[in-house]
Amino acid sequence: MKKRIGNPPKGVKYPVWDWYLYEGKNKRPNMRKSDVRVSEKSVLGEVEISDSEVLLTNEEAWHSVLNDNIYYKANNMVDISDEQWYMEAENEDKYFNSLSPEEKILYKETSWENIICLPNVDIPYAQATFLEFKASQIKKLDLKKIIFKHF
Repeated sequence: MKKRIGNPPKGVKYPVWDWYLYEGKNKRPNMRKSDVRVSEKSVLGEVEISDSEVLLTNEEAWHSVLNDNIYYKANNMVDISDEQWYMEAENEDKYFNSLSPEEKILYKETSWENIICLPNVDIPYAQATFLEFKASQIKKLDLKKIIFKHF
């Protein structure tokens, strides 16, 4: 985010997370579905943030970052078989393991740039992160209590 958006304003510790695409559409998620994690502190709203202040990422690929793993180049290859994918990933692992500890960090963090999306992406789930928003950017806000079941 720092590379794309810049340093956070003073006092901002964590970015704001939001859906950009949900089930392939720019729509509000169904907060009652089990795969959407909500809590009593969750707020459903709609904000309008300028493109220069938002980082869009492939939500499914984000797990590479969360798990501190490299994001394999094979993930972005089109029409390859599972066997080809594993062969490419194995070759990349061999290369990665040959690097020094400092080089590994740089390689891994550079690989994460491959999960950044453009606004017209064709993926089912894209997340938007931004550093802050102002009241004037809020277009819709639903403060009703959300009722859901725990399974």
